[in-house]
Amino acid sequence: MRHLNIVLVDIGAGTSDVAITKNGSVIAYGMVPLAGDEVTEAISQRFLLDFNVAEEIKRKATNGEGATFSDILGRSYTLTADEILMPINENVGMIANAIAKTILELNGNEPPQALLLVGGGALSPNLNKLVAEALNMPLDRVAIRKPDNVEGIKNIPPALQSPDAATPLGILKVASTDTFHFFNVTINGEEVNLFHFRELTVSDAVLSAGIDYKKFNGKPGLGLVVTVDGEKKSFPGTMGTFAKIFVNDKPAGLDTPLEDGCRIVIEPGEDGISAQIKIDDVVAIEPNFVVTINGKEISVKPKLLVNDEVSLPTRLLHDGDILDTKTRRTIGELLRLAGYPPAGKKIYYTLNGSKAHYVCKPDIFRNGERAEISDVPDAGDAIEYVANDAIKVGEIIKDENRAAAIKILYNGKEYSIPTTSTLLLSVNGRVSNENTIIEDGAQIVYERDVKNSVMVSDALLAVNFKPPPAKSRMSFSIKVNGIPVEFADPVKSGDELDITLKTPDGMEFKPLDDLETPIRNETPKTPAQANPNKKFSLSDFIRAD
Repeated sequence: MRHLNIVLVDIGAGTSDVAITKNGSVIAYGMVPLAGDEVTEAISQRFLLDFNVAEEIKRKATNGEGATFSDILGRSYTLTADEILMPINENVGMIANAIAKTILELNGNEPPQALLLVGGGALSPNLNKLVAEALNMPLDRVAIRKPDNVEGIKNIPPALQSPDAATPLGILKVASTDTFHFFNVTINGEEVNLFHFRELTVSDAVLSAGIDYKKFNGKPGLGLVVTVDGEKKSFPGTMGTFAKIFVNDKPAGLDTPLEDGCRIVIEPGEDGISAQIKIDDVVAIEPNFVVTINGKEISVKPKLLVNDEVSLPTRLLHDGDILDTKTRRTIGELLRLAGYPPAGKKIYYTLNGSKAHYVCKPDIFRNGERAEISDVPDAGDAIEYVANDAIKVGEIIKDENRAAAIKILYNGKEYSIPTTSTLLLSVNGRVSNENTIIEDGAQIVYERDVKNSVMVSDALLAVNFKPPPAKSRMSFSIKVNGIPVEFADPVKSGDELDITLKTPDGMEFKPLDDLETPIRNETPKTPAQANPNKKFSLSDFIRAD
C-alpha cells in the first residue's frame, strides 16, 4: 500500500506513533505524547478510582458494557457505558486533535487519502470520528484496523483479533520473510536499529534516531541595529557553517546509502560571529581642528556621542545604541579640556564657622569679543579666559554687609532709616578689611556693631521733610510718640514721628507728600473768605499762598 498516501497511527498506552506512506515509501514518522492512558486517567480522576480499576471500567464501557464499582472512599456506583464515557469525551477530543495536528505537519498540511488506527487506544470511544472531523476527512476513510485477516498468518486466536494486536502481528509477518530484515548502525556512538524494508540512507537513520539534524548546523551570529544621526542601520553577523557527516570515516551526506554496521558521525557546524562594529566602521570621522586658548594651541577632536556619552572612534557599538556625530564642541567643553573651569573657579572658605564657597565668574572672549560658554568655536578661533579669581572679603560678605535700618511711622506710612555700624573683620586670624584678597580655604570672621537708633535730623531727611522757607513766616514742631523733641534727640525702631506746621495766624497743618492739609476738621479759607469786610492787598494773598 506504500504507493498510496496513507497514515498509520498506533495508539498505545502512553504514546500515539504515526507513520506516513507516499509514492512507494514511508515518508515520515512522528509521535504524539497522548494515548489511551489519558482516557483511563480521566475516568480515574472523575470517579476517584485506582488506575487499574479505571482501566478495567474503560474497557467494559468501550465494549458497551456498564459497570458496578466503588471509589476510594467506599461509595458504590452502578453506571451504564454512556454514563461512564460521557465525562471523558473532552479527553478523547484532545487526543484526536493532537493526532490530527501531527499528521498535517508531517504530510505537508494536507489530509491523507486514508487513515488506519491500530493499538489498544484506537478503541477509545468516538476517536475515529473526532480524528476525521479534525482532518476534515470522510468518516469511512478513517478506519480502526483489526488483524482478523492478515495475509500469510492463519489461525489467529480471538484474543489477538483486536487493534492492539495489529502491530506485533505485522512485525511477525515481516520478520518471517526474506525480503525485510533489521540492521544496526551507530550515530555519534549511539546504536540505532533500522527496519530494512528498502535501501536506507543517512537521512533514515537520523530520522529513526529522533535527531533534529538542523540543530547540528551552526547558528548565525547575532546582528545589531544602531541609530546613526537619526537613521537606523542594520549590521548582520556572519553565517554559521553546516554540519559535516561522515560514514565509516568518509565524508557523506544525508542521501548516502547505509549498510549493516555503518558508523555515522555528525560533526556540528561552527556558530557565526556576532557583529562587532566600531564607531569608525559606521561613519567617516572628521579631522581635528586647532583653536588657541590664552595663546596655547588646542587640538579639538570631533565630538562623538553614544547614548549621550562622549566616546572614542574605536568604541564598540551594541544593539540599540544611538550614535550622534553632528554635535559640535562648545567653548565650555574646550575650556574644560584645557584645564579651565568654564563656570569659574570655586573658592572655598568658612564664614563665622559655616562652610561656603564663592564662584569666580570668568570673562570669556572669542576673537576679542565677549563670548558665552555655549558658543561653538570654529577652526583658528582665539579664545581668551580671564579667571577673575582675586576675590576681596567685601565680595564675600556683601550680602551680610547690608546696612542696618530702623523702621518708624510718619504720616501713617512706614519708613526705613539706615543706621551706622562698626565692622570688625579678620581673615585666618589676622585683622583685615573689606579689600583683603582671600585664598582657597580662608577662615573669615566678622562682627558688626549695629546702632538701634538715629537722630531726629536723620529721620527728617529719610522722610524727605523740607522745612518751610523763612519768608513764609511759618513755624513747625516735631514730636516723637507725642513728646516734643529736638534735632539731636534719638528715634528708635517703632517710634512714631509727627510734624506740625503753623501759620502766623495760628492755623496748623500736617505736611504731606503733595500738599499741606490743616489739622483741624475745617476747610481752609482764603484771607478774603476769612474777613469779608476787610480790604486786602496783593501781598496778603501771596503771603497766604
